[in-house]
Amino acid sequence: MRGTNFSQDAGLAAVKAFRGTVTSNETWRAVEGLLPPGGRLRLKPLEHKAAGASFVEFARAALEGDVAAGKMGALSVALLESDAVLRALSEPSLSSLEEAAALARAAVRLDERIDARLLTSLTAASVDWPRDVPMARAGRALEMIDLISDCRRLVMPLIKFTKIPDPKIRSKAVKLIARASQNGGWVESVLSDPDPRVRSNLIEGLVRQMGRGAEQLLRRAARDAHHRVSTTSLLALAQFGDEPAREELQKLAADPREMHRRAAEWALGKLAEAAAPSYKSPAIEAAANESAKSNPLD
Repeated sequence: MRGTNFSQDAGLAAVKAFRGTVTSNETWRAVEGLLPPGGRLRLKPLEHKAAGASFVEFARAALEGDVAAGKMGALSVALLESDAVLRALSEPSLSSLEEAAALARAAVRLDERIDARLLTSLTAASVDWPRDVPMARAGRALEMIDLISDCRRLVMPLIKFTKIPDPKIRSKAVKLIARASQNGGWVESVLSDPDPRVRSNLIEGLVRQMGRGAEQLLRRAARDAHHRVSTTSLLALAQFGDEPAREELQKLAADPREMHRRAAEWALGKLAEAAAPSYKSPAIEAAANESAKSNPLD
């Protein structure tokens, strides 16, 4: 275990040392440094086939070629089974978000379990979760999961990410869990999370996953004391055609509390965008302009 951790630390140090001035050869060195010995042995011969391309460029071309061919070839097998692609997807210093997204979309076409493997590559190797996992890697991994996965197999590993102190990472994990989970008991525990971002993202994810099946939860969350949570819930109910929720948003648009008022105006503007052109109430019409300015729930 110590040898593996040393190799990963050395790889991360190498990445940071040349961040911003990465050459093609150095990306290969960096990925090799993140792999256990067996993975490095499988990856080493592939660099000679890269013709000067960076690791991410080469891996994407190889995977997309096999996607087009309809089957996995030797290059894709080596890249995926060595875990080199997993490491590249979760290490933000090796590629831009767009480059990583393209690689992830190609990888999932060849390995439908790449989402679970990506999370496991972080959680299973951890000795002291989450303190020994760089937050940048955890955040990038969740971004990739968000792009490629329905999260049905990921509820348990994602729960580990809800224990991370970083509120953005924790709320992203909750949103992904809500996409897959209808475990009401667990949902109840998350709704008591002290971070309103987590509660709001859970609601958004549940609405996407459950549709009108989330109405009971939305009605409870609409009474949340935080404007982000209550407005998210009222907006979802209004989008389902709930007139009392729409009326409550109109009342909040005149609330003396600035954040509640701005949030309600934003929500009414979102409703105005989808409203029938034949009629828009004055409050909704006026709020349409407000929604184009900024999202006060961010």
